[in-house]
Amino acid sequence: MKTVPSVLQAHLDTQQTTLCFLLKIDPQNASAFGVTSLDVDVTYDDGGGEMTYSSAIGMNPAAVESGAGLEVANSEAMLLITTDFTREDIAAGVLDYADFFVYRVNWNDLSSGHYIVQSGRTGIVRSDDFLSGVLELRGLSQQLKQNYVNQYSLTCRAVFGSSEDGAPFPCNFDITSLWQANEVLLVGSENDREFTAVDTPEADGPNGALPFDFAIIEFLTGNNAGLTVETETVVGDDVTLRFNSAYAIESGDTFRMRPDCAKRFTEDCVELFDNNLNFRGEPWIPLTEESPSQYPGVNVDGLGAPPQQKP
Repeated sequence: MKTVPSVLQAHLDTQQTTLCFLLKIDPQNASAFGVTSLDVDVTYDDGGGEMTYSSAIGMNPAAVESGAGLEVANSEAMLLITTDFTREDIAAGVLDYADFFVYRVNWNDLSSGHYIVQSGRTGIVRSDDFLSGVLELRGLSQQLKQNYVNQYSLTCRAVFGSSEDGAPFPCNFDITSLWQANEVLLVGSENDREFTAVDTPEADGPNGALPFDFAIIEFLTGNNAGLTVETETVVGDDVTLRFNSAYAIESGDTFRMRPDCAKRFTEDCVELFDNNLNFRGEPWIPLTEESPSQYPGVNVDGLGAPPQQKP
């Protein structure tokens, strides 16, 4: 049930209305901004401070609605790509999983207040024809479909470096000191995956030097600024990304890098990070002959023995 201010409801009951949508987007690592479906900018205070909702970016809502049940309200909004809403932001994932609110207001009398048409988080934002961006608007009930209880697993379920404040099952290992500032020296033949760093990546853990077999890179400058990716291999100062970056990597691009955790109990949690008390898994789950086929990677050293061949 929506709560509609009485003055706005009186306007809704008339035969001629002057209504428009306002979409407020609040990314996790960027400043909030607003867009409107009206053909002129709208400056409005939703209670969190005055904000100008841009008509230049525009908003073309598709089936913006919310239901009374627990089904996920899943709609889209198309925005024009401009200097405030760029392809670089979309490609780098800056706008993914951002909080959003869709308001409806009387643009001719903003003092009438607003009602919330929909709220929640965006999904993966994509670009169409390099001219517009499409935001998937997913309602709050989406969060009810996430797992919030422990499940059995051979490997650790915690997000590496998560803390009590940010995760239900935290890792509690402080990764702050593992980050190393670096810079791209040369770009390889695959200019969106391969490059040579200025400095050879290195980091120390509780038990000494850490390997970079699993590592995370966050680009700080260049066209890929804000993009976080995993590495496939790190050999000396030569780096290969697991997935292609959004844009070609260029010499001089700066980034920061740290080792990641493969989430194995003995090899990682004990030997590398001395964090076995916070291991969020069950590495000694008994396995039958049929079980290995149900657990990817179970035959990797330390996770279990290969199934016995029957005569």
